[in-house]
Amino acid sequence: IWLIVLAASLVVSGVACWVTYSEAYDSPRKQLAFATLVAVTTVVDASASKCFAIVPPPALFVLMFVYVVIGVVCLAASGFANAVCDVSVYIPLQLSLQLVLNMVTGFAVWRDALYVNQWSAYFLVYVLILLGVYLICPEVDLVSSLVRSRKIANSLLSDELAASDFGRAVLRMLQEWKRDPSDHEARQRAVRDVLERGVRKEVIAPQELVDLCTLLMQQTGAGPSEVLVHWIEKHLSYFSEYSAHDPAFRGVLREALPPSELAKLEARSLREAQGASLNGVELDSVPLC
Repeated sequence: IWLIVLAASLVVSGVACWVTYSEAYDSPRKQLAFATLVAVTTVVDASASKCFAIVPPPALFVLMFVYVVIGVVCLAASGFANAVCDVSVYIPLQLSLQLVLNMVTGFAVWRDALYVNQWSAYFLVYVLILLGVYLICPEVDLVSSLVRSRKIANSLLSDELAASDFGRAVLRMLQEWKRDPSDHEARQRAVRDVLERGVRKEVIAPQELVDLCTLLMQQTGAGPSEVLVHWIEKHLSYFSEYSAHDPAFRGVLREALPPSELAKLEARSLREAQGASLNGVELDSVPLC
C-alpha cells in the first residue's frame, strides 16, 4: 500500500510542478510540489538501490533502468526547484519531507520496527530534527501565520475595527487623508507609522518596499536627485561606514547630480547645519543646576 502511495505522490507532485511552474518563486504550492517530487524520487531511488543485491536478472536490469530514470527525474526536478523556488524555504521543506518519508518507508517496506528497541527515543529524534529545521528557517513561522490569520479574522477595517497595531495605524492614515490636505507633516507621520509598524511586524516584506520605491520612481523619475543623494548620505548607515574608508566617493556621488539638484542638496545641508547649531546654543543656555 505504501508503495502505491509513493507512486501516486510521484505522479501528482510531477503534475503539480508542471502546473505551478510559472507561479511566483515563493509560491507555497510550487515549493510544496517540487519538495514532494524531489523527496519522493530520492526515497524511491534509495529503496531501489537496496534491492540490487536481492533481485536476480532479468528483473535486476529492469530495476536498474527504473533507478536511472527516477534518478534523472530527481536530478532535473532538483535543478529546476533551485532555480525557480525560494531555496530558503524549499530546501528545509524538501529535506524534512525526505526524512519523514524515509522513516515511513523503513517501517512499511524494510521492517525497521524489528530493530527499534526504544520507540520514544526513535520518534523524538525525528521530532528534534524537524524542530531544529523549523527554528533555523525564519521564513517559515507557523505561529506568526496563525496569529496573523486570527488578527485578520477579528478585524474589519471598513467598519473601523482593528485588532492589531498595524491595523490601527492604517485607520489613522486614512483619517489623515480625509483631513486638511495642506497638513503634509501629519500625513507623512501617518504613512511613516504604517510603514514602520508593517516592517516591524513583518506585515510588509522588504521586497514590497522595493516595489513601492520603484512605483514612486515611475512618477518622479529614477535619475540622480537631491532627495536620493540626501537619503544615501544621511540615512544609509552602510554609506557612512564606506565613506570612512573611501572619503572621495562622497564627491563622486555628488558630481552625478545636475547643478540644480546639487544646489538643493547644499541648501538642505546648510539648513541642517544651522539647525544643529541653534539646537546646540539652546542646550548650552540651559542651566545644569
